[in-house]
Amino acid sequence: MKKKLLLLIGFIFVITGCTAEYELTYEDDIFSEHVVITEIVETNSDEFMSISSIDENSHYIKLDENNKYDFNLKRDNGKNILTLDFEFKDVSFEKSRFYNDCFKYRTFIDGDDYYYIKLEGESVCEYLKEVDIVFKTDKYVYDTNAQEKDEEKGIYKWKDFNGGEIIIQVSKTETLKSYNDNQSVEFIPWYVKLIVSGIVVLVVFLIYRKIKKDQID
Repeated sequence: MKKKLLLLIGFIFVITGCTAEYELTYEDDIFSEHVVITEIVETNSDEFMSISSIDENSHYIKLDENNKYDFNLKRDNGKNILTLDFEFKDVSFEKSRFYNDCFKYRTFIDGDDYYYIKLEGESVCEYLKEVDIVFKTDKYVYDTNAQEKDEEKGIYKWKDFNGGEIIIQVSKTETLKSYNDNQSVEFIPWYVKLIVSGIVVLVVFLIYRKIKKDQID
């Protein structure tokens, strides 16, 4: 029974009918992944969800020989929910299990002041088919083909992705705040700048006249 249970859980999310959410974050100069895979349960057996029976060496949670994804498997309202998390503090994002397993064509460029990620082709792992992909960052994004964008909050989404192309080019140094502050200054109309400059000059002139008058008196 235990062996059968191990196989069942090991392939629980390879079957059809599951949904997935993949969140890649680049904040505070660190990449991190958060994956949620949900499957509707057709049985009421509590034994089906025995976390102690999960094979911790399963490639679904293992990153490499020295690192594993933090995982949580639970049942909630008739659904099995597997959550996987990993923070790439001392490991290159190129080691990502999902980056390597789920996308046929991959490009990752570690530039002088940017990261460039390009994923192409169909999703080749069953557990991330028709997945919602989210990229979050506190840095400025130079280029992306995200379907939905909230540039002020640094959130980019691809809904129901099951193949195609994903492009992200994100700055290593320029934060959203610094970019937005610069843009705010740059987008001040020229006539507003002229008026402000005129007021400053007038104020300086009046102060100068008052000083000269006080000296004469």
